[in-house]
Amino acid sequence: MATGATSQSPPFFDRIGLEEGLPSNSILCLFEDRDGFLWIGTSNGLARHEGLRIRQFHHDRKDPHSLPGESINCIGQDEKGLIWVGTANGICHWEPATRMFHRHRFEAPRQERVAADRVTDIAFLPDGILWAITENGLYSLDRNTGVSAPVVPSPLQKSPSRTWFIHGNSMTYDPMRNGVWLCTTEGLLFHDLKSRQWFNQAYDPLGWGCFDTRAVSDVTIDPDGTVRWFDASRYALVEWRPGAAVVRTERVGTERMHFTARCMDKDEDGTLWLGTWTGRLFRRDPQHLEWEEIVVHGSWPGQMQASGVSHTLRDRHGARWFATPDGLFVMVPHRQHIRVTRAVSDAAISTFLPLGDSLLVLGTDGSGVFIHDLRSGRTLPAREDQPVADTTPDPIAGTISALALRDGTSCWVGTGRGVYILHLRDRRMVKAAPQGQSTPAITRGSIFSLMTDGRGRTWAGTWARGLYRWDADGRVTAFTDTAANEAHRLPINRVLALLEAANGDVWVGLNDGGGLLRLPGGEGPAEHWPPQAGADDFYAVVLSLCEDAQGRIWAGTHQGGLDRFDPGTGSMRIYTRSDGLPSDRIWGVMADAQDGIWASTTQGIAYLPPNGDRFVRLGNLRGVAQDRLSKCIVRSADRMLFAGQEFILDLSPEAFLPRLAPPEVHLVSVHARSGQVPWQGRDLAITLPHDQPFLSLELAIADASPHHEVHLLYRIMPFDTVWKEVAITGRLDVTAPGPGDHRLELRAARGEVGWVDLPNDLRFTVLPPFYATWWFRSLLLAAVSMIAYVLFRLYLIRRLATERARFEREQAVFAERMRIANDMHDDLGAGLSALKLRSEMALRTEVGDAQRDRLSSIAGMAGELIGSMRQIIWAMNEDQKKIEDLVVYATNYARQYGAQHGLVVHIHTPGPWPDRELSAETRRNAFLILKEAMHNVVKHAHARAVSIGMHWNDGLHMHVEDDGQGLPTQADAGPGNGLRSMRKRAATSGGTFQVTTEKGTRVSVWLPC
Repeated sequence: MATGATSQSPPFFDRIGLEEGLPSNSILCLFEDRDGFLWIGTSNGLARHEGLRIRQFHHDRKDPHSLPGESINCIGQDEKGLIWVGTANGICHWEPATRMFHRHRFEAPRQERVAADRVTDIAFLPDGILWAITENGLYSLDRNTGVSAPVVPSPLQKSPSRTWFIHGNSMTYDPMRNGVWLCTTEGLLFHDLKSRQWFNQAYDPLGWGCFDTRAVSDVTIDPDGTVRWFDASRYALVEWRPGAAVVRTERVGTERMHFTARCMDKDEDGTLWLGTWTGRLFRRDPQHLEWEEIVVHGSWPGQMQASGVSHTLRDRHGARWFATPDGLFVMVPHRQHIRVTRAVSDAAISTFLPLGDSLLVLGTDGSGVFIHDLRSGRTLPAREDQPVADTTPDPIAGTISALALRDGTSCWVGTGRGVYILHLRDRRMVKAAPQGQSTPAITRGSIFSLMTDGRGRTWAGTWARGLYRWDADGRVTAFTDTAANEAHRLPINRVLALLEAANGDVWVGLNDGGGLLRLPGGEGPAEHWPPQAGADDFYAVVLSLCEDAQGRIWAGTHQGGLDRFDPGTGSMRIYTRSDGLPSDRIWGVMADAQDGIWASTTQGIAYLPPNGDRFVRLGNLRGVAQDRLSKCIVRSADRMLFAGQEFILDLSPEAFLPRLAPPEVHLVSVHARSGQVPWQGRDLAITLPHDQPFLSLELAIADASPHHEVHLLYRIMPFDTVWKEVAITGRLDVTAPGPGDHRLELRAARGEVGWVDLPNDLRFTVLPPFYATWWFRSLLLAAVSMIAYVLFRLYLIRRLATERARFEREQAVFAERMRIANDMHDDLGAGLSALKLRSEMALRTEVGDAQRDRLSSIAGMAGELIGSMRQIIWAMNEDQKKIEDLVVYATNYARQYGAQHGLVVHIHTPGPWPDRELSAETRRNAFLILKEAMHNVVKHAHARAVSIGMHWNDGLHMHVEDDGQGLPTQADAGPGNGLRSMRKRAATSGGTFQVTTEKGTRVSVWLPC
């Protein structure tokens, strides 16, 4: 077909087929629903592209809620959100809530049922009415009641014919005119739903003038009301605008073409796409109004690889999809910034060198050197002045492994036979040899890397002969592992990569564990970098080098990822697969004008944005064999060039910067151990038992176009502190960290850059075990309280019984004491009183001194016994328990005792006294201490006066102080027991006892009460 010239760049296509999950490569129809999912009808079932996966739907004769047939001819969505599918065996609709298909049948005679079930097109009309084109004619279906009936398509009341409608987009509802446009073999028809009238050439009451009797197909309506269809008899595109007096007809091409349109669509910018039944695809530039045919290139990367586009649509994100018999092809707008150029045939490109903006010098693996013009696409081979024999013992002889610019008219060429000079004017290659040297090593070794530094010196790294520097004056300096000069010695002779830094240092990448070396200023001695690099480190094999704008060195390694070194600070950062790289084997690395880093790996191309932390893999370049890229990356103006085996990948960095809107993530299904969980929209609230805190969610990306790979992260709040990655299948198995209320948070990004938190309300509650519920704890608390109450009651009863028994014993003891006291008072007291009285009476009549002394002694002893007995009875008396009773009794005794022995007694007892009771033992000990102290004063002190003080201060304080001669030294060690007895009594009652001597004796006692 002859077409006019076009200014449009060749489109770049990605392919999706069986390998990506389609049920068949034979695509019949496409549809994008309201959520952004792409539905794909194939000859072997239905598929839905969910971004992270492709979900398949098939016919199952055992399942009445499956598809009625496998061949899918048309797909649509009604105002309720139901997806309607027309198959070769009936029509059905899909309910997202139940995930079930519900089948419908059109009423037809038995002999016509098979044809009536073959649905080719559908349209949704107001009031729940659906029209369907079948091979048995046009049918109407009430979607609310399920009642169907045939529709007579002609105002002449002709019977429906199987050839009446043309397959494809044969019917469209026109909301502006409230009618239906139909394409038939006998012309264009319009059915006015208000008047129920059919318009055609014979009946045109409104004078539209757009009807004729030619066969037409693919009617479409623009937003402005323009109706467009294809005239199959004139092979022309027809347009009719509201109010237009004439119909505009435009032939496709400049010569008569015998084809019929199969599909047609229009982009927002006005670009028209047309697919034909003869398998050809055209597009028309809206500015130049010229048609261009998209040529099929078989298996060529990035091109349309199949003919026969049956359906095309443009999704909400600007990607255009094409259904073909050999898979699904997609053309994304930003992919127009990618160009794949087939530079040479039957030769693998090993390296290339840009010359200006349009020329490339290409080095191949075994086929020599070529000069390629990017604008014209022409490729011309270079010529050698002195051909070399075809056979050589060197396994890499004859390959072109390195190129470097020599001057404006020539460049260096590194081959398996040494260094050559390529003269660009006549494409002539000559052997390079330094002046004055007949057979220098640089002309004999296998050259693996070349570089021209800022001083005009040429550096050549060989495969097995070391590194050579070729100065402008012709001198050659060899850096090898056997160099006599230490400054020129290398650890390994295999040089893989060279780089001159901005400060003039030369960096050298070695093989065989040699690692990375730095030659300061291009001179020796060589320095290892980093200094601690070892031969067993992966990064010790350096394949490529580059320097960024900050002076940092990037080293691509064989299996250790991409290393970044900062010579200024000595810091090092390693990037691997975990940082977004497709592979840890880095063929090439390059910094672009914006200081972004590009890496060519064995599994594809990756890009690190400026100041980014993770690499971004360049989308799903399905059409480009990224695993066949070479190590060469070249920056040319605003383009990045990557060498493949037979092609050049030319792309604009701006096309891959992550400026796209965040993806739309949808919840497809939710499953618990008990089965599927219903939900509405994004909201989910579910309750799980404590022994099954598991939830399985299926997520989908509404944007199916492969702009960038979509990545999802999730975390369960409030327990998770870090984000976790969702598997590429979109299945998310959640295990709750414990009972309670949880919230699932999601975030998404294209290419792992620019993460955006997704709005959702996914909540689930895990019930606690029965022993952790509030009611169980309440019951348990009540039971424990009851048991504690019962135990406490038993304790109180037992304690009460014990106290009662103790009280009774005390009462018995008290009664016994009182009986003994009474008996002592009545019997012993009376007897002692009588003994004392008789002794005193006998003493009055006795005249003998000896007898008087004995009687006097008896009377005194009886008096003392009477006093002791009274003291015992006083101590036993329960009526004398108070502290004040003790004070009164003790002070009275002290006065009487002092008066009997001629002592002046001073008593100081300030009150008030607390209302406390003292035990009988404490009262007796306190009184006996006072009594013993008074006795010592009379017996030993020879005192004239004694001072007795008693007061209360956290216990009973008592002191007895005389003005006598004091105690002798070591009084406690003497034969008497008075002091020891007083100290023992104080200790027995838990108190303290102290004796001091200063101008007399002071006895101090403290007894707790």
